[in-house]
Amino acid sequence: MMHRAISTSLLSFIFALGGCSGTQVADDSGTGGSAMQTGGTGGTSGTGGTSGTGGTSGTGGTSGTGGGTSGTGGGTSGTGGGGTSGGGMCTGTKILASPADNYKFHSDLTINVTKVKPSSEITFDWSGVTKDLIGHDVDLSTIGMVEIALWNLTLAQFEQKLNDDSLALMNLAIIATIIPSGPTDRTGSIYELTEMGQPVVMTDIQKYLSITDFPPESHIYTVMVADGMDYGKGTRMLAGFQLDAASTNTQVNITSDSTHLMMTADMHSLASPTVPVGNPNITIDWTEMDTDKNPNNKTAAGLPFDPTQITQVRVGKYSKSISELEMQSNFLNLDEVADVLYRASVPAGTSLDLSKAKDPNGNAFPGIDATANWIVALNCGECANPAPWYLTVLKPCAAQ
Repeated sequence: MMHRAISTSLLSFIFALGGCSGTQVADDSGTGGSAMQTGGTGGTSGTGGTSGTGGTSGTGGTSGTGGGTSGTGGGTSGTGGGGTSGGGMCTGTKILASPADNYKFHSDLTINVTKVKPSSEITFDWSGVTKDLIGHDVDLSTIGMVEIALWNLTLAQFEQKLNDDSLALMNLAIIATIIPSGPTDRTGSIYELTEMGQPVVMTDIQKYLSITDFPPESHIYTVMVADGMDYGKGTRMLAGFQLDAASTNTQVNITSDSTHLMMTADMHSLASPTVPVGNPNITIDWTEMDTDKNPNNKTAAGLPFDPTQITQVRVGKYSKSISELEMQSNFLNLDEVADVLYRASVPAGTSLDLSKAKDPNGNAFPGIDATANWIVALNCGECANPAPWYLTVLKPCAAQ
């Protein structure tokens, strides 16, 4: 019988801060963007407010006494570097995470589906995967397996659950893998499926290609081209196929266009917590985000928030403006566009001192400054959708 368990990291290739960069750490979760007012209306420099996240005040007027910008509503933020000016007096060194200071995230992922002849030998060609879903180059010589899965779902249901982070074991009929014979191998047959390195008997494979037992009206097959040898992890591209009684086709081509992703991140609707400049001993506590305590406490994607599922805290420094970081090309690559990124694992508990976070060179988080945008994120490393459950912008303030 083929493997009936799938790792919960199907989308680990999608999001940044741990996606496909050279600084990736053990987990494959990623962080998204932040939410902070960008210059213009309401953005005031000086005491009592923050400057536009683009950096200096815009052309609408120079800074005035008391932090106000000349002209109604102030100028627009610059489009260059980031930066926030020192705000009001600090209220403490603890960040109590709440829905009010959490960003919002939505993804719309769709996959191309190839119709194939039932009860036939299906072949797969992944030579066309030169870019992964977020546009990173793919080195096909590092592909360690091609996972074939059959789901007890329609295409629409599969895509919805993929986006909602709600795929469950009961949705999965089977999963097995094609192991490339070497670094130059780019094709494979469904009759080459293996389970835990052992060949799957052909008669067992044929059972799952019956259009009578697995009608396309209620089933979808997926192909996942992945680096490494860990189920569900390292996925670079995803494609679909379905049985069709009228089809004579027996080949599925996986290309850089097999999956399409559109996403939005709301970075302008939250209240940024204030923290003192240059103080690394900032504690972030997400205990009260528990959905069981308040049904309004949700993840950024609107799903139930279980504080015990947070496995990593990340803090990033960015020269780019928040509006620029909201853009899909930057949001999906926050690890690559960060000036510096600090990470800390959460072995247990529901709070962490940010001084424990380190950059790839082992340097500890030094505290934030007022020259850039600082983002802190909480990630569930065991979840299918690795977009952060919580993410906010840290607003600098003057210590009392």
